[in-house]
Amino acid sequence: KSWSDKASKRDDLYTYNCLDCVVTYEALESFIKDEVHKNPIFQFEMSMLEVSLHMSKTGFNVDIDRKELLLKAQKERWNYDGLTLALLNDRKILNTASPAQVKEFLYNKLELPARSNRDGGVTTDEGALVASIAYCKDKINTLKTQESKDLWDMKMKSVLLVLRMKGYEKLIGSYLGIKLSPDNRLRSAWKVTGTESGRWSCAKWYDDTGLNAATMPREKLEIEVAE
Repeated sequence: KSWSDKASKRDDLYTYNCLDCVVTYEALESFIKDEVHKNPIFQFEMSMLEVSLHMSKTGFNVDIDRKELLLKAQKERWNYDGLTLALLNDRKILNTASPAQVKEFLYNKLELPARSNRDGGVTTDEGALVASIAYCKDKINTLKTQESKDLWDMKMKSVLLVLRMKGYEKLIGSYLGIKLSPDNRLRSAWKVTGTESGRWSCAKWYDDTGLNAATMPREKLEIEVAE
């Protein structure tokens, strides 16, 4: 379990972690008896522990000025697109982080076909937005009059704005706006034995800073400093 500054939880933390150590030690006899330690996959994973620990403790050196500049730029883009979207929504600000408001805007205001998830519920996730954009494009290509084309072009651009704003919110909330370690490094907890398939897993650092580096966006954020 991770550390907490709350004194009331420290006894639970000590008990949990000590019990974890005792159980691990008791499991050693079974490992030796079953010769698990001779398994080549197990040996490889154990050889990677030092590598993963080094990666986790080192982290990334972040250019704070660059990070703040990118954060400011994303917020300005979010504000600009938000105001543009409001003009298309009867001058009402749309909270794109609210599924209920986005659902109302897409399926009632714009009268687009409702999209469902696997459980049959109405959804406004990225897949639904992309499908709605494709639907609008098909409409534009099949309509005859320019007036009708313009109407559906407006609907398509409205959905594009929602999609873009959700992208800004993801960048800000999950990457650019995250807490760093006190030395301004971005750390992740890399776990060699985190999955049954042999693939590594990753999580935020143990003091609740950093992020799951395995989910970093494909486009470069350009906040790292070369070392």
